Amino acid sequence: MTAAATAPAGREPLRPGTVTTLHRALRAGLRRRAGQDPAWRWPGQDADDLVRAARGHHVCGLLAPHAAALGLPAAAAERIAGHADRVALASLAQAARLRQVHHRLRDAGVPALFVKGLAVEAQTGRRLGERGAGDIDVWVPPAHVEVAIEALRPDWRLPAEYPQPGPSWAWRHWLRWGSELPLRGPVTVDLHWHLHGVRANLPDFASAWRAREEVDVAGLAVPTLARAHALAHAVRHAATDRWRILRSLVDIHLLLSPALRAGGPAPLPGRTMAVVDRSIGLPDGWAGPTLTAARWSATVQEQCILGPHADRIGELSRPAYLGRVLARGAGPGHQPARDALALLWFLAVAPPHQCGSITTPSAVRGTGQAVLRRVRYERARSRPGYRDDLRCGTR
Repeated sequence: MTAAATAPAGREPLRPGTVTTLHRALRAGLRRRAGQDPAWRWPGQDADDLVRAARGHHVCGLLAPHAAALGLPAAAAERIAGHADRVALASLAQAARLRQVHHRLRDAGVPALFVKGLAVEAQTGRRLGERGAGDIDVWVPPAHVEVAIEALRPDWRLPAEYPQPGPSWAWRHWLRWGSELPLRGPVTVDLHWHLHGVRANLPDFASAWRAREEVDVAGLAVPTLARAHALAHAVRHAATDRWRILRSLVDIHLLLSPALRAGGPAPLPGRTMAVVDRSIGLPDGWAGPTLTAARWSATVQEQCILGPHADRIGELSRPAYLGRVLARGAGPGHQPARDALALLWFLAVAPPHQCGSITTPSAVRGTGQAVLRRVRYERARSRPGYRDDLRCGTR
């Protein structure tokens, strides 16, 4: 399937050549950021597509300081810098919201680790807003989820269509097999009780809390993952997104360090290392395996698609998608068969977004209602003109 066939409506895909040029620009920017010769300059073609690609992949903050040195046209450099400035302003506002979330959870006695977003931006030595952030991602122990939700009210609330805290089967089902929930408010707070839906090769909260680091986010000391744990999480996140957003690959590049290599972290998945190496490059001292031409072409095609992630709830019942989700948990300490089957059940049969109004505490009744709703949903989406705007929410 081509990029054009899978692009969201109104989002024209990038050309593969544009993505390749952005790879080279980012590689050069990262080298210059590390004090090395960038070994690349703008080849002199039209830069409009490059600007659109940099915005779509959320990397304007990395390119802006190096645009002149890389020979980008003045107009393109100005547009990239302007977008980077807007992201920085939004990040400043988000830092204030992060402070509010941090203080509320701390005052409620909830241990919390802030992940991705502004936390990993600070951990990798980037300026506030250089990476940018969409939501505030915070990880709490499973036993503290309800307390955390209550502590963040009334500014942040769980959407009505989701299972609500309480004795219902739907809520227990979500806590057992899910990993996060969105709290809507001034900015969305993604409240995690597991780092990822596929939990293999990732730490539990207790281990992560003991190894935690603190980073400075706009003057606030914020607890976050240890660097090795943050790297494992970034790798899993990038793989789940099919390596399609270059900002995630930049996170991996900047989280890698000689200290990590000397410390011997868990082996990184070969394909992720290969994608980072071939696209934006790995830091000195790291090397990735070689990708086949077919796999590299498929990755570039994914990176051509801008806009929201293509996975929708309806696609969760498709074996190809489920196979990809489970395969990304493979490797040393791979997903046990029992957990893999449970994840299939959670994703394909009873996703919590379709269980919100199931209030019975009975597992038998709740399961029956969930299966019946899933059957009705699949029948409805098979009709011509059906439109599904619900996001899968399992990332």
